[in-house]
Formats: sequence, C-alpha cells, structure tokens
Amino acid sequence: MQKNKTIVEILDDILKYEEQDLDLLVQLVEYIRPSGKEMKKGVLPRLDEFILYLKQGPKYRIALSEYIKRVLSERKISRFLIDSDIVYGTDFIYEIRKRLGYKFLPYQPEEGGIEYILNQLFYKTSDGKWVQAIPKDKGDDLIELLEMPDLSSLKPEDYIIKQILFALRVLSHRMIGHAFNTEVMRMVPEYENFGSPFIALQEWVDLYIEDVRNGVVSRSAEEENYKHLLVLLRQCYDYIEKAYKNRSKFGISQRIHQHLMTVERMLDRVNEILDFLVLYPETESEEKRQQTLFDMTQWMVMRHARNRQLGGYVIKSTQLIAQEITQHTGSKGEKYITHDRESFFKMLKTACGGGAVVGIACIIKLLLSKLDVSLFGQAFLYSANYALAFVTIYLLHLTLATKQPAMTAASLAATIKSDLDSKNKFIDIIKLSIRAFRSQFIAFVGNVIVAFPVALLLIALLSWYMGDNLAYKKADFLIYELDPIRSPAVFHAAIAGFFLFLSGLIAGQAANRSLYNRIPKRIEHHPFLKRFFSREQLKNLAAYYKRNIGGISSNLWFGIFMGTTGTIGVILGLPLDIRHIAFAAGNFGLSLFGNDFSISLSVFFWSLMGIGLIGLLNFLVSFGLSLILALQARGVAISKLRNILSGLTKEFFKQPLRFFWPIDLPETAEVKSETTKEK
Repeated sequence: MQKNKTIVEILDDILKYEEQDLDLLVQLVEYIRPSGKEMKKGVLPRLDEFILYLKQGPKYRIALSEYIKRVLSERKISRFLIDSDIVYGTDFIYEIRKRLGYKFLPYQPEEGGIEYILNQLFYKTSDGKWVQAIPKDKGDDLIELLEMPDLSSLKPEDYIIKQILFALRVLSHRMIGHAFNTEVMRMVPEYENFGSPFIALQEWVDLYIEDVRNGVVSRSAEEENYKHLLVLLRQCYDYIEKAYKNRSKFGISQRIHQHLMTVERMLDRVNEILDFLVLYPETESEEKRQQTLFDMTQWMVMRHARNRQLGGYVIKSTQLIAQEITQHTGSKGEKYITHDRESFFKMLKTACGGGAVVGIACIIKLLLSKLDVSLFGQAFLYSANYALAFVTIYLLHLTLATKQPAMTAASLAATIKSDLDSKNKFIDIIKLSIRAFRSQFIAFVGNVIVAFPVALLLIALLSWYMGDNLAYKKADFLIYELDPIRSPAVFHAAIAGFFLFLSGLIAGQAANRSLYNRIPKRIEHHPFLKRFFSREQLKNLAAYYKRNIGGISSNLWFGIFMGTTGTIGVILGLPLDIRHIAFAAGNFGLSLFGNDFSISLSVFFWSLMGIGLIGLLNFLVSFGLSLILALQARGVAISKLRNILSGLTKEFFKQPLRFFWPIDLPETAEVKSETTKEK
C-alpha cells in the first residue's frame, strides 16, 4: 500500500477502480484519521478537506458512492448488532486471556460481515474517539453527499431493517437463558410466584417484529405496541436491580455477576437497536431525536473499539465483587474511626493491648529462629506464630494499627461518593479523613509504646531465667533490619502494606462467600451437629461464624503472608521480606537488650526513624490500594482525590494538632451515628 497519498490521488484512484476490496477505503480512512496532536485539539482538518472535494467534484462523489455501495453490498450486520461488546460466557479468566491475545494478534472476523470492514478500517484503539468526535451535521452531510439511504426512509422489507429485526429477536431469546440460570433465579425469590418479565419481553418482541413486517403497526414511537415494549424493558431492568440489591442477603459470586452483567448489556443493546428502528417525531428532545445512518456508523465504530478493550472489561467485571468486599470492610471499618474523646482513648487502650500481644509474638519468633528446621518448617512456624498473634488480637477485640487502613478506606470512599452526590465540596470527607488519620496515629502509638517494653521485659526475664542473653546473636541483625538507609526496610514495609491490603480483600471475600454459600444456615441445620448441640447453641455458633469468619480469615492469611515472604525470598534468591511497625518496635527492644543497651546515638536515631518510616509505608500502601479499590467499586474517579488532598493540606496548616489529638471532638459519644450517616 502506498504511503502519504494526497486526497486527490486517492479519489483519482477511486474513479478508475471497479473492484470490491477495501484497499482504497483503507487509504481514505488513513488519510482522514487525525494525529495525536489533532486529537487533543479536537480538530479534523483532513475530514473538512475531504468533504469540500466531494462538494466541488461530482465525479468523485458518484465514484466513491458506487465504490462504498459495492463494498457494503449484502454485508451482514445482525451478528455485529447481537455480539459486539457483549460477553456471553461467564468465564472471566478465559475472556481476559482472549482479549490479551487480541493485543498481540488481532482478531479477524469473517469477510462477509460488517465487522470485517470495521476491523480493517478502524483498527486503532483511538478510532472510536475521533469518529465519535465528528459533528453530527458534518456526518449527515457526508452521508447525503454519498447518497446513502436514510434509516427513516427504509421499509420493513429493506435489508438493514430485516437485519435489525432479526437481531432484536435473537437478543430477546438469548436473555432468557441467562435470566433463568438457577443461581440467578435464587437471587430474586420475589419473582418466583410471578411471571418473568423476560418471557413477556421475548413474546412481545416476537409479536412486535411480526406486526412491523406485516405492516400492522408502523415504526413510530407513538405506537402503543412500542410503548408497551419499553414498559417490559423497564421491568427487566428492575429484575436485575432487585438481584443486585439482594446480594446483601444472599451474597453473590463472580459467575452470577457475569450473568447479570450480560443480561444488562443485552437490554442496553435492545434499547440501542430500537433507537435505529423507531421513528421519533421532530418535536422530541435531543435524547430521543431521530437516529441517522451516520449515528449508526458512529455507534458501530465505538462498539467495535470497545470490543477489544481489556481495562474496561476488567473494571466492569470486578466492580460488583469489589463493592461486596469493600461493603464488608467498610462496615467493619466504622469501629476504627473514633467519634469522640471516649472512643479515641478507648482506641489507645485496645492498641496497647494489641502491642502487648505483638511483644509476646516477637519473643516467640526469636525462640523459633533458634530451632534447627528446614526452610519449610521455619516458614510454617513463623506463620503459625504471626497468625496466632493476629487472630488473638482480633478475638480479644484489641487493635493492630496496620489492619485499620484497609477497613477505613471503604468508609472514606463511601463518604466521597456521598459528597459527590451532595456537591458539598468534600466537607464531610475532609472531616472524616482527619478523624481517620487521628485514629490511625493513636493506634500506632498504642502498639509501639507497649510492644517495645513488653518485648524488652520478657527477653530480660527469659535471659535471667536461662542464664544467657538470648538476643545477643540476633541483636546486630535486628538493628540492621530497622535501618532505612542501609537495609531495604522501606521496601519491605511496602510489601507488608500490600499484604495488609490483600488481607482486607480476603476479609470481604470470605464474608461474601460465606453468605453466598449459606454457611451459617448449613451450620445451624447440620444433622450431625444436632446430635451434640441444642438448637440455641447451633444458632449461636452459626451467628458467631457469620460475625467472625471475615476477620479470622483475614488475620490468619496475613499471618501466613508475614511468615512465608522471607522464606520465599530465600528460595527465589530475591530480597523479599516484610517489616511491620509493631513488630519493628518489639524487635528494637530485643536488639537493645542484646547489645546490653550499648548503642550509639546515631544508631538509636536511625532505628527510631526506621520504625516511623515502616509504619508510614505500612499505612500508605495499604490505605492507598484499599482506597483505590473502594473508589472503583463506587464508580468514583480517582482524580477526585486531588481536591481532597488539597483540602486536607489547608486544614493541616490551619490547625495541625487536630490530626493527632481530639481537640475538636465532644467528650461523649453523642455523635456515634454520624459516621453511619456519612456512609
């Protein structure tokens, strides 16, 4: 193919071209396609030049019109209308693999359909944007110049209308398969004793199509048949909405979400196709204006571009599950944001308790490190120690500071969404963010000020009892692990932050799966357990499981992550490990005792600095990832965070003490309902 042809050269070639292939049409689109800079400016200079040549040169206009009609002759569009940008399967991983494959080896459809033409002409991911940016008046002028048919003038027996009607019929039938899936029907028990709106829709679509074909009804939007069709579509949307609402009762799986998402997209597609079929009065609003062939062309190019997108599919597919996870963590996160001075000091108290447990775990880990075991044995023992410590903290209702960010992020995201809806310039989210930061700070303080002395006191007692300094051999290494300059402590703290985020996801997913699989009910009605427990005991056991499975799973897995990361790093030969602020404080106490309290002032300073940076990275990574997920789940643009950060910065310089001490909180819990309201 020749490069850099002028528009005149391309049009001259079309004048003498009698074939049916796409070569010259590809060259024409390549010529019109704007550059990156032109896209940013929103200008299409070569399109204007092309239209001008068509207006001034009738011979070009006639030749191009005949060429395009030859190319489009009898091209099937029904398959594109039915399938484009709709995923009918429920295998999420398969769809990801398929779309990734298209990035390297583009999909090639059959040559007999319209998708083949779109694939050849508009193969760039940006094509949908610039075609969509073409003004409607210019697009309609172009269609008129090329003497292409107007959708409003087509008869039921015309090829395009036949294809649209066939697509409507297929879509209405396909919906039933997804809507009547056993798992989907379980989500909407309200419809068990009523007729399904999808059956009614399918029957009415068939009736409407036959009436249009036989001339019994016109394609007017004023027809009662068409209006009834819209009512049935609305009822089908209500069905999906009810299924999503019921997820708080029954839980939801990725497979069900894929079914519901597919049905929703098919309903959207029926609405879009009807817009091309139905004739609207001229007095209708812009939203319901008469669609033209150019509108249909723009729609096809955009759908073709979306059909290959990976990011949009992943976000749409995972958004619902992200909502379920963050809904659970958000409800748990409420208790981690202090409302008043009483809850602020209660947080300090529970954090001190958590620090004491961590101090004990530091001693146990030191003793375990002295055992001569394999790498697997070491990873298993370390994981068991961490997991036992974290689960104990959870079950005793104590506080581990770094577990908070993943929980509080969901509450903050919910408030951001509320602020956007109310347009109050993020006042609520800024207030809540200050309270959340203050709660995080006091939890850090509680963990650190107790983990350090508890570890120091216990190692001193054990060493006195054993007659040997048990921390002597590990002292220098423990000091090195805290050094933010010489050691990868900051990097390891970021890894710990990621695992904190991941454990938060596990908490939400465990709670959702428990609900979806009806585990509490299965425990309550277990035939074997009924032989040993009373009905009331089984009911209490089921309630306990439902209440705690998320937290226990989260803490158990976080312990496993903490205990195995270093061992995996050794096996892979990579500098992998984790640093957690509470354990860093405990280990600092062990290193001081191991060195007989004889360390330089600079080492002491850098160790304290390292503990602080470890805590900061634990918080930032965990909180940042959790907040991004929570924002995505609520459909909030991440760019909105800039305004919030700007507002927080102003508040910090105005009154920095508010970020660390409850000077603006009431003495009693008279505002405990405030956070729930914000959420």
